[in-house]
Amino acid sequence: MSDCSRPLDPLDVEALASGAEPLVQEDASRHAASCAACGASVAQARSLEGLIGAVARAGAVPPDLADRVLRVRPFSRAERWSPAVWRAPVLLLAALGGAGTVLIGGVSARPREQVGLGAALLASAAGLVRASWRWLADLSQAAPSGAAALSEILRATPAGWAALLLLPAAALGLRRVLSRAFARR
Repeated sequence: MSDCSRPLDPLDVEALASGAEPLVQEDASRHAASCAACGASVAQARSLEGLIGAVARAGAVPPDLADRVLRVRPFSRAERWSPAVWRAPVLLLAALGGAGTVLIGGVSARPREQVGLGAALLASAAGLVRASWRWLADLSQAAPSGAAALSEILRATPAGWAALLLLPAAALGLRRVLSRAFARR
């Protein structure tokens, strides 16, 4: 089977498998009939639905299992770009961004203070970039000797293995302690 240059949308594959009209491409049924790859996708969806229905009729699973399984699928191309699907998250993001901008820039700081805040931000960003380059240089110099030392400890004693096995437990404990400490403030 060769790959299709114009594959069917998953919504259309499901619609054709269930006998409904295609939702995205009007000529989806003709395309599935002429394209082997897309026809196989429709046949696979049809067989999956039949298999799930047969198992459901056997009484071993809840009767609505086929509907629940068929609902769990990735977004189709049409849904990815549909404003109806993404309207609420985009509006929430815009509201949060606008509220943050108003609170930080508009209400609390005068223009003279905003310039000072911008200069402080640029200075700290430059320092962060400089420090990260130095950290990378130090890491590249120290990593080989550190790895060799760790290897020697692990080969020499079982205490090295025990220390490595206890690291996740120590990290979990430290996380719990820090979360409780910050929760009390």
